[in-house]
Amino acid sequence: MGFNLASPPPDPLDVARRRIEAIRSQLAHTSARLTAADVADPRVTRAITEAADAACVIGSACRSVSRDSVTS
Repeated sequence: MGFNLASPPPDPLDVARRRIEAIRSQLAHTSARLTAADVADPRVTRAITEAADAACVIGSACRSVSRDSVTS
């Protein structure tokens, strides 16, 4: 008779949603603190552009998975 004390792995969908919500919260906090001087800095502008690009890539990947699951 054996016991399994390991907890089951977390649901990947829940993990992804929690991570996205944490990122959204952090971006909202950062956005509220932006100043004109911050936005004038090319590093900040580049980071904003990269964050927007990442959101687009995630959206595209989700749409691609949805299309693949419909055609399968």
